[in-house]
Formats: sequence, C-alpha cells, structure tokens
Amino acid sequence: MWRIRTPNRRSLLTPKKSNPKKIVALIAALNAAVWLGGAVFFTFVAGPAFFSPALEPILPKPEDGIAARYLIGKFTAFQIACASI
Repeated sequence: MWRIRTPNRRSLLTPKKSNPKKIVALIAALNAAVWLGGAVFFTFVAGPAFFSPALEPILPKPEDGIAARYLIGKFTAFQIACASI
C-alpha cells in the first residue's frame, strides 16, 4: 500500500528562506511589465483617443492638444519612475 508523506509539523511552522535574487528578479519583471503595458496603452489607446472625431464635440481642436500635452507630461513622469526602479 502506498503511503502519502506529509511534512512534519516543525517544517510547517518554520518560515521559508527567501532568495533575494529571486525577489529582485520578480520586482524587475513586474516593473518591466508595467512599463511596457503603460507605453502600449498610451501609444495605442490614450494618445489617439484625444484626437478622435468622437471626442471633437467635447474637446475641440486647441483643447485636445492641451489635454494630450498634459497626459504626455504625466506619462513622462511615469516612465521616469519606472526607469528609476
């Protein structure tokens, strides 16, 4: 008959040691994913949305550029924050 081995009680109560290299690699991968996702979102969704004809009644021609310029400033700050990590 097969016996299922379970960990003893002491091993369940002791904290596992974490590898700092794995933690740094995880943070770097998450940072790269957020950075790339933000760049793709701004390039293909948020940026062109300001200049779409559907928003022209809400944002006429001069104001859409001002709003896009404001968003570009925020996006630049976001990229600098991601680059500093």
